[in-house]
Amino acid sequence: MRVRDLGPLLVSLADGDHPCAGAKQAAILALLAMRANERVTVDDLVMGAWGYDASVSASSVENHVWRLRRLLDPSYSRSSSSSLVTEAGGYRLALAPDALDSLAFEALAERAGRLLADGDPAAALACCDEALRLWRGTPYEVVAHITATTAATARLQELREQLLERRIDALMAVGAVGSALVELESLTVQHPFRERLWAQRMTALAGSGRTDEALQAFQRVRTLMRDELGLEPGPELRRLQQQILRQEAAPMAGSQPSPPPQPRPAGIVHLPRRALPLLGRATELAGLLAWLPQRRLVTVTGPGGCGKTRLAIDVARAAAARFPDGVWFVDLTAVTDPRLVVDAVVSALGLALDHDGPTLPTLAAFVQERELLLVLDNCEHVLDGAAAVVDALVEEGSRAAVLTTSREPLAVDGEAVWPLEPLSLRTDAGAGDDAGAGAAAGGPAAVSDAAELFLARMGQDGVAGPDSADLRLVERICAAVDGLPLAIELAAARARSFTLDEVAEQVEDDPSRLTRIGRGPADHRVTVWSAIEWSHRLLSPSEQAVHRRLSVLPGPFTLPVATAVAQGAELDVAEIPDLLARLAHRSLLVAVGAGGRGGRATFRQLDTVRAHARQHLAEAGEAVATAGRRDGWVRHLLASRPRLGQPQEAAWFDAVDDAYPAVRATLQTAVRGDPDPRLLRLGARLFYSWYYRSRVIEARRWLESVIDAAQVAESTELTIARIALAGTALLSGRVDLAQPQLDAALPQVERILRTEIGEGEALPQVARIPHDELLELGEALVGAADAAWAKNEFAVVARVSAVLTEVAAVADDPLLHLLAEKVDCVAGLTTRDLAVTAARAEALYERALAADNLLAQWSMCGVRQISCVLGEDPQTGIVWADRLIAAHLRLGDGGGGAFLEALANFAALIGDGDTAVPLYAASQVDARRVGMVWPVQLNSDVLLERLRAAIDPQRFARLWADGERLTLWDVARDRGLIAAGGR
Repeated sequence: MRVRDLGPLLVSLADGDHPCAGAKQAAILALLAMRANERVTVDDLVMGAWGYDASVSASSVENHVWRLRRLLDPSYSRSSSSSLVTEAGGYRLALAPDALDSLAFEALAERAGRLLADGDPAAALACCDEALRLWRGTPYEVVAHITATTAATARLQELREQLLERRIDALMAVGAVGSALVELESLTVQHPFRERLWAQRMTALAGSGRTDEALQAFQRVRTLMRDELGLEPGPELRRLQQQILRQEAAPMAGSQPSPPPQPRPAGIVHLPRRALPLLGRATELAGLLAWLPQRRLVTVTGPGGCGKTRLAIDVARAAAARFPDGVWFVDLTAVTDPRLVVDAVVSALGLALDHDGPTLPTLAAFVQERELLLVLDNCEHVLDGAAAVVDALVEEGSRAAVLTTSREPLAVDGEAVWPLEPLSLRTDAGAGDDAGAGAAAGGPAAVSDAAELFLARMGQDGVAGPDSADLRLVERICAAVDGLPLAIELAAARARSFTLDEVAEQVEDDPSRLTRIGRGPADHRVTVWSAIEWSHRLLSPSEQAVHRRLSVLPGPFTLPVATAVAQGAELDVAEIPDLLARLAHRSLLVAVGAGGRGGRATFRQLDTVRAHARQHLAEAGEAVATAGRRDGWVRHLLASRPRLGQPQEAAWFDAVDDAYPAVRATLQTAVRGDPDPRLLRLGARLFYSWYYRSRVIEARRWLESVIDAAQVAESTELTIARIALAGTALLSGRVDLAQPQLDAALPQVERILRTEIGEGEALPQVARIPHDELLELGEALVGAADAAWAKNEFAVVARVSAVLTEVAAVADDPLLHLLAEKVDCVAGLTTRDLAVTAARAEALYERALAADNLLAQWSMCGVRQISCVLGEDPQTGIVWADRLIAAHLRLGDGGGGAFLEALANFAALIGDGDTAVPLYAASQVDARRVGMVWPVQLNSDVLLERLRAAIDPQRFARLWADGERLTLWDVARDRGLIAAGGR
């Protein structure tokens, strides 16, 4: 007999594998296997298999144990022996190490470690493979979710991951470096934050002669850790990177040793002098050094002012020892004719050529015989000439290398392109005093790379460094200029004459107008404007038109809205995708990939570039017409919203997300100008988009502003806007702000209804409205009722429900009828019999499923879930909570903290504190993130305090900290409610 516990629990007998008969038997076997050859008390078995169910008796446990004995030993009788032994107050599973997979796995893992330490990697590899063959999946898979198995499962999974690392060590030690790299490609994806795996990958790549890929691996893990954790890699990875850069990393076993480098005389370095050190470019410097001289042509591309020249000079200086025939710098800024590029290079090299002969072949012959590095700076305006020279110099057999800087690639065979981004910025700049205090303390994340450059330039000018509070201003200034080094240096120079507040105001007004103060090079970099204008002059008329018209799109944008604003009489709409690609190729647009949830390609203009384009737009007299095209496109997008709760609404939410900067600009225009009364209805159309996408605070502020600015008489549009504003105020917990809006809006709805059905005397300002507006009015009421429900304002729900029912009756629309009934069901939670309300919710849920209406589905799941809380039926409540989350996530994740809170309550009711505490923490974080009050559920405070009293404070704090990192998507994936990679 053998117990197989590394995966689904099985008992292996002579006739095959047998599963456990039910979850309770599986839980008991798992608990005994985790503590094999030790006594497990009856109380521990009850707690692990039944939880806090006080009704479970010892006889029930004995009955399950008896059946388990029959599974372990079919021939068992009370007179015969068994591997399941009864001891005082408990039971013991008596097994030899080779009769339990987990014990055998641990023994093999320990042996593999010893064999590696003893210098026998082949035997260690075989031992690892034998151990991994025992692993069939999550240990104790059927019951791995119960609290009692959590620690043991985590321990075995950690042991497996350590064993995989030992196996990689063994593979590399026996010379199977290729196999190790194949394994590591998958393992670093599965376990992206295990630095040991990344260290193994870097070592394997470097030892195989793939130094550049080893350094790229370091950059990958560094970016991942900074983006996801806000941390830098640990000291081991950083030391390994430095060793690889210094070519000190040991080669892998089985690879051919490289001959020792022979000392060579250093060549002459012809580079411009730089007094100040290069800041914020350590990663780029290391990566480019790894490319040279293995790659004979490297081009650094990027927008004007991003520091391409400075980086290229420092790379060339650091790589000089690798080029015994010298390093040469050629500035092509003053070269206006592409045919003269070769002459500029010849002049920089100081060659005496026969001018009667062809220059380029002679230059190529001279360079080809030498190991030199040629730096060609600012190639974008003479691309054809630079490409011709480079193509001749790096042909096959040449020992020279060329490093070029350009705002677009040269497009020469063999060219390696390094896109240079602006310096990194802090995303939490201005978030609070903690950031400034950390900066003052000199912590590892004290300031961003951009702010570090700003502070260095301030110090160079003799300006005292700012205090911790002003560091946030520095970060704000750097963000306003997109982290562009040129703009940062020009802004820092102003700190001698202006306060940081004044500098911030100046750069936020128009960052492109920053000008060099005092002496400096008289070239296209004297101002940020001139640096961008240098690129602008190289554009075709069509490209210039698109460049300036895109300036009405703040933030990221997609092709459809770009097409809408860029089109004009002189442009064929079919050309616009190509024109966008050309602008991105020339570093005047940033292509950021599929940035939104809709999965569309996304672009953006840097703020400095947009300021330049905006001025050209004004000079062309196109500002009003272009903004009008943007606003018209946004209005059309918002008018295309599907009916409330339909599955198609999710795609519409994604489309709004993709274009949200443009949507926001249109909304702001509506507030600032003389708003069209029809714009008041935009709030109702966007209500659920704002809710699902966690923009509740912004929604309330905009609605308040647009209602104040509208200055119109009572109308359907104003009524709809007031109802939407009441909804956003309720979501923010401001019932005091919601009530006046409802007091004004609901009587007006009654007047509209009387007019529609021809009863009573119609007021002059009330006229019959189109059917679609009546439906929109009803859906706005649904939103307000849902918002009131989210804050447990059931009196408001009932008030809105009564009016909504009348609207649905007049509109006579099946979907609005369904939504009105679901709101009425919610209102009944506090006024009607609980069992009747629960039964009605289940019936409406089935109708919502038939209608495929997700809003009605998750609402009725919510009612059913609350009835389970009030009826103290947590097991059924968990089922409805899961259904609620699954339906809700098909539309969005805003407001999801309330659902996590409900799950936490159910877990608390069944005594599962390890699950409940993290869920409470996650729900609180989500509520605060979207500006909603917490807690929402009626009895959360009581249950949470009960857990706090029952759990050790340190353990409670750890569980809470774990939960603060969870999101609704994480919980849904863990519970199997969505696909592993789904969203």
